Amino acid sequence: MDTHELPDRSLISLTEDEITTLLTLLEPSSDENDPNEDLYNKLRNLKSVDIHPLFVSIYESTQVYGGPEEGGWYYHTEELYQSVPVGDLDDAVQQLFEMVDEPEFDAEPMKDQFMRIGSASYHKTDRYGEGHIFRIEWYPGEHQDVRRRIYE
Repeated sequence: MDTHELPDRSLISLTEDEITTLLTLLEPSSDENDPNEDLYNKLRNLKSVDIHPLFVSIYESTQVYGGPEEGGWYYHTEELYQSVPVGDLDDAVQQLFEMVDEPEFDAEPMKDQFMRIGSASYHKTDRYGEGHIFRIEWYPGEHQDVRRRIYE
């Protein structure tokens, strides 16, 4: 990727204040062929709909065999399956409600949980913890955990 090329929109998340700060820092000088001019113009032309402060993500939770120690042990991994950018917390709660697709699901407590601790999740798993975990998060893959565990 060229050093002055913006990454795919789904890979960045900027607030309007952050964009304003970047524009101030990158404002082109009067010199011709200013290397920041293209990036400056791209940032200046971003619309508020291009800025996604939150994401609603689905993770696949899988139980994995850890090893034979002490009669065998298992652990869980959470791998990002899908992530959808949303505008704000209200949009995130609405998107979460649509993704979970259960008539009795109440997404409003998720909003309170996110406001209190900066994270919210809903588990749709079996008794072994395998299934899907729905999360409201700051960036896609924030809670992904696929590392191999070792017995200690």
